Amino acid sequence: MVKWARLRLSWLSAYEGSNPSSRINMKKLSKTEAKEKIEDFFKKIKNKSPKEVRKIKKLAMAYNIPLKIKRKLFCKKCLNPFFGNEKTRIKNGIKSIICEKCSYINRWKISN
Repeated sequence: MVKWARLRLSWLSAYEGSNPSSRINMKKLSKTEAKEKIEDFFKKIKNKSPKEVRKIKKLAMAYNIPLKIKRKLFCKKCLNPFFGNEKTRIKNGIKSIICEKCSYINRWKISN
C-alpha cells in the first residue's frame, strides 16, 4: 500500500509542478492588442508553421475576433499556409484549393 501511495504522490507533484507555471506566465492582452498581433502575423504568414497558425487561431477565438478572409490563407485541415502554387479550381461558384501537404480540398463559395 505504501509503495502505491508514494508513486501516486510523485506523479501528482510532477503534474502539478508543470501545469500552473505555464499559466502564471501567460500575458493578458486587450482585444485591440490581440487584433494587432493577428494582423502582424498574417502580414508575414508565408514563413510560418502550422503550430504558429494554431496559436493565432486560438488567440482569435479567445478574444472573439473573426478571421474573415484571413482564414483562406491556410489549409483547414493541416493549417499549413498556402504559398500560391497549389492547385486551384473554380467551378459552379465554388473555389477549390488542394493543399500540397495533406491533399485536402479546401472549398469556399465565391460571392458575386
